[in-house]
Amino acid sequence: MINKIGVRGHDYGALMPKALCETLKKDGYKALHLAFKKSFGEMETYLVEDQAKTLGTLLKKEAVKLSVLGCYLNYSQFDEEKRQANLQKCFRHLERAHDFGAACIASETFTLNSDNKRHPEDLTEIGYSRVVESYQQIMAKAEKEAVDFAVEPVALHIINTPQRLQRLKEDLNSPRFKVIFDPVNLITPDNYQDQRTIIDEMLTLFKDEIVVLHAKDFVIEKGCKKIVAPGEGLLDYDYLMKGIKGLKQGVDVIAEGNPRETLNETYSFLSAYEAI
Repeated sequence: MINKIGVRGHDYGALMPKALCETLKKDGYKALHLAFKKSFGEMETYLVEDQAKTLGTLLKKEAVKLSVLGCYLNYSQFDEEKRQANLQKCFRHLERAHDFGAACIASETFTLNSDNKRHPEDLTEIGYSRVVESYQQIMAKAEKEAVDFAVEPVALHIINTPQRLQRLKEDLNSPRFKVIFDPVNLITPDNYQDQRTIIDEMLTLFKDEIVVLHAKDFVIEKGCKKIVAPGEGLLDYDYLMKGIKGLKQGVDVIAEGNPRETLNETYSFLSAYEAI
């Protein structure tokens, strides 16, 4: 079922916390996907206990649910120094999650390259084992802090299909493992006509783990995928939202990647599915 309709904070540009809450609520949104550096310019200030609690209090007062606290960093790369630094940042997010009131911390799996470009070994056992090694540490910390951690699969990353994500779920075997489902991230120019199959696989394999749906859309132009606002492209939203509404747990629907001027219209489009 659909829980709350929300938006990525940085799709409004750089706004400080109170202004961000006020702005998104004017457009109708009641939930937030927040990435500190993208919304507020830096993250260190907000990972201090007092500041974390202050932000959490503000969000509660403004009645804005922090559906996702993003810590989208590369924990798979071969550069060990950078990987370890990113893991420490992730651990700090997990430690402060309750202060913020975050429903989950989340990331994608990226690639073996530090610049996140495809690596020849991304889809080999070398790439997969690198993900498992890091995410075992993340899930152990998530369990210790009693915080959910959501993984978002992406077609161009190491965890790139529903089946590969299912393998990761089984190998991690953690009650804190959750999923962010972004259909457009799994769709490519080669498979977009099979989008219902992708939707069915995700909703079947992760019917208990999907906590957030990222909502955007796409078109195919000259053989390339182009992102557009929800309802403006080829994504079968009627089919997708029927499936989401069939899940037992509440799923927050988060608008993503929309131009600022379309966010009000996007809310109207997405919220219409609540009544269907």
